[in-house]
Amino acid sequence: MKEKGKLLILGLIRPLSGSDHHRVKIPMNALHGQKITINNEEVTIECKFVEKPLHEFMYSEEDIKNNDIIWNVHVISNIPSYVELFCQKYNTLWIQDIDDSLDIPENHINRKSFPAEIIAMSKKCLIQQIVASDLVLTTNNILMNDIVNFCSLVGVSENYLPI
Repeated sequence: MKEKGKLLILGLIRPLSGSDHHRVKIPMNALHGQKITINNEEVTIECKFVEKPLHEFMYSEEDIKNNDIIWNVHVISNIPSYVELFCQKYNTLWIQDIDDSLDIPENHINRKSFPAEIIAMSKKCLIQQIVASDLVLTTNNILMNDIVNFCSLVGVSENYLPI
C-alpha cells in the first residue's frame, strides 16, 4: 500500500458520463471509508476521482504511482501497455470496467457520432485494455463469457441496460 493504513483507489471519470457515474463513481463512493483487512492489517479505503474530458481521458504516471488501484470504464487514451508497465513498476492494480457491450450496436448513438474506423479501433483498444488489466468488471454473464477469453479475472456487477 502506498500509505500506511489506507487503500488508495483512483477513479478516472468523464464529465456528464452516465456509464462513469454508475460503473465507477457509485461503487467507489460506497467503498469510500470502509475498513477492510489486508494481510492482517486493518486499512481504510480512500477513494478519489480525477475528471477528464474524452480527448484527455488518460492516466498520468503520477496517477498510477500514487494509488493502489486505478479504475475506469470504456476506452482510455493511454496506450494500454503504458498503463500496464507503470502498474507493474508501482505495484498498482488496474480495474477495467466494460459497460454493456464490446461491440457498439448499429442503433447506438455513438454510431452516428463517430466514423466506423474509430469504432473499430475503440474495440481493438478496449480488448488490449482487458488483456492488460488485473480485473475486469462487466454488467452481465453474457459479456463475462466473452471477456474471459482475454482476462481470467472477471466479475459481474449488474446494471445491464438492453441496447
